[in-house]
Amino acid sequence: MVRASDCGSEGCGIVPRQPPCNLLVGTESVWIFYLIKSMAYKKILVVDNDSSICDSLATLLRDEGYCVEETTDSAEAATLVKKNKYDVCLFDYKLDGLNGIELLKMTKEANPRCPVFIISGMVDIDQSCMKLADGIISKPFRIEALLQKIVDIA
Repeated sequence: MVRASDCGSEGCGIVPRQPPCNLLVGTESVWIFYLIKSMAYKKILVVDNDSSICDSLATLLRDEGYCVEETTDSAEAATLVKKNKYDVCLFDYKLDGLNGIELLKMTKEANPRCPVFIISGMVDIDQSCMKLADGIISKPFRIEALLQKIVDIA
């Protein structure tokens, strides 16, 4: 099942949280405005067969101002990857049907510049994954570290 916000080509229409008034001073306010505006237009695809992880990640990212599509179905994820352009993809390594590496390869074919992170609880990850992925996120992971990786790469 896919749950998607209204992610069109013009962005998703999400209005990020407004920063506290004391941050909106002088030239800093211009910088903050552009930072928040650019985040609102970043499209992220989250794919995890664990619906609670998928929902939690998607909610967290939406709260941070990102436009998020999520699914627990790898076949649906393959369709989304072929049909849409994403700024960042987060794929679970172990999925029912297609695995995270297969989705990674499809994403890189459809959109070579899209950063893809593989999320895994496994200690031993295939070396081909390490070469193709933009990063490996080990479960359990710290939310702050995940957000920082997305900010750094997107």
